Amino acid sequence: MKKIETYYLFRTMRLIWRCSPKWSLANASLVIVRGLIPLAQLWAVKVVIDITSTQVGTGVFNLSEAALGLAIMASLFVISSATDSLHSIVKERHSYHLSNVIAHIIHHKTTTIGYGFFDDANYHDIFFRAVAESTSKPQGVFYNVINLIQNTLTIGSLAILLTAIHWTLPVIILVMGLPIVIVRVIFSRRYFALQREQTNDERKVQYYNRVLTAREFAKEIRTFHLAEHFKNLYYSTLASLRHKRLKLMIDDSIRESIVQLIASLLFVAVFGFVMYRAVTTQMSVGSLAMYLMALQRSYGVAQDILGRIASLYDSNLFLKNFYSFIDMNDSYNGISNLSSPTTEPGYISFENVSFSYPNTTRTVLSNISFSIEKGDTIAIVGRNGCGKSTIIKLICGLYKPTCGQVNVGGSISAIFQDFMLYNASAHDNIRFGNIHKTDTPQDIKQAAQKAGVDKLLSDLPHGYETQLGTLTAESEMLSQGEWQRIALSRSFYADSDIIVMDEPTSSLDAFTEASLIDNFRAITHGRTAVIVSHRIASIKMAQKIMVVDNHQIAEFGTYDQLISLNGLFTEMVRSLEK
Repeated sequence: MKKIETYYLFRTMRLIWRCSPKWSLANASLVIVRGLIPLAQLWAVKVVIDITSTQVGTGVFNLSEAALGLAIMASLFVISSATDSLHSIVKERHSYHLSNVIAHIIHHKTTTIGYGFFDDANYHDIFFRAVAESTSKPQGVFYNVINLIQNTLTIGSLAILLTAIHWTLPVIILVMGLPIVIVRVIFSRRYFALQREQTNDERKVQYYNRVLTAREFAKEIRTFHLAEHFKNLYYSTLASLRHKRLKLMIDDSIRESIVQLIASLLFVAVFGFVMYRAVTTQMSVGSLAMYLMALQRSYGVAQDILGRIASLYDSNLFLKNFYSFIDMNDSYNGISNLSSPTTEPGYISFENVSFSYPNTTRTVLSNISFSIEKGDTIAIVGRNGCGKSTIIKLICGLYKPTCGQVNVGGSISAIFQDFMLYNASAHDNIRFGNIHKTDTPQDIKQAAQKAGVDKLLSDLPHGYETQLGTLTAESEMLSQGEWQRIALSRSFYADSDIIVMDEPTSSLDAFTEASLIDNFRAITHGRTAVIVSHRIASIKMAQKIMVVDNHQIAEFGTYDQLISLNGLFTEMVRSLEK
């Protein structure tokens, strides 16, 4: 392996050691013991055979000599069995710690990385490859390394023994395995390249499977009879993936079979040489048995060592995927947080802000500027795709502008158009709005009352402690409108300086929406509110209205001012009233 390529292996070994020094050391200690046991077992076999062969000619069975040899063998078998069992326990505990650490690294990355990455197909490819290898490759590296150490100890001791026959035997055994390593390394490189090439298709297969199995697609799959279409996409894409991999594996198997056949013939020749040396040097039967067993064990261990070296090379290639993900810059395109912590709480300003989504030249916002004073309520309106939701996400700090400056003062709570449905208690669903706040049942209840969902939650089988969703058999499933009221409660509970609402009443019935509108001033008292909506009633809650069109701010003012302009906003209102 090239020097540069071993970087990921050493980095992984450091990670494994840091995750649990105690269990790493326990593993290493057991390796030393288990690595020396095979030589001791061969010596015990030699002792037993020699004792037996000397007694065969006499016809007298010496119990004390036989008992000594058998006791040695029994002791070694007990030690071997005990160390195997202990190693299984140590391996399980070590794997547990390592899995936790790797999961923590991945979760930390996915929860802190810039939101813009989630709109980037390249990021999803990198993430897919990283997660696919994260559970197996790091552990594989560690156990390949410790098994290499163990097998090196074993073959080293066996090599010393075999040099008594001829000094070239250990060298010949190792050389016989080298072609196999070369074949496997070539296969690893080809397989790694193929897997990178197929990442996007692998993601497609996962997506098609999700379309066929997930709840959010179930209604349309049945309504539009799409099941067969997506089944065909799933199986055709999967078949293409497997065909290419199978062809690669068949090519590799043919090459490795040829190399294995040559190595086997050479091993038989070496075996014959040992038999020849036994006859010409008149060695004992026990010595012959020991050397033949040592030769067979050495060949097997040498094959294992060379195989593990090839496996480490393979792991090193795939670990590049894991560390490529871990080493990604957390801020999309390297842009740091542009929100100003010194801005007055509740104040928002955009200064010459432009924005484009990842991997596209399409401009969503072009050089827009505006400011919102503390305590104001602003409605953002416009055609679909004009950038309304993008402005919301820029305010929330989820996106960073391509150019320009966004200043946001104070804390923010939000209800997004695609609000989340948490499989948790009703209490926790609301508390998630500010999980660091010391809550009381009254605080939770007040937030629910503001969103008009208190009675619904109080009447559930276990009140606010009822589990919502579909995760458990005791869970209660809510309607979309009820879930939206839960999301509103979560936002109100946050008690933030700024409240952002993207289509906050889209799933609400007319009565709930009217109640919310009637109480909106009291709910948002002292807070800045930004609303995106297509509903006239919701728009009228705002003190000022911003009309976005053609990637820019087309109109800005009060409801009456915009109506008097008889412009784009007036046209929108008329179309909504029809």
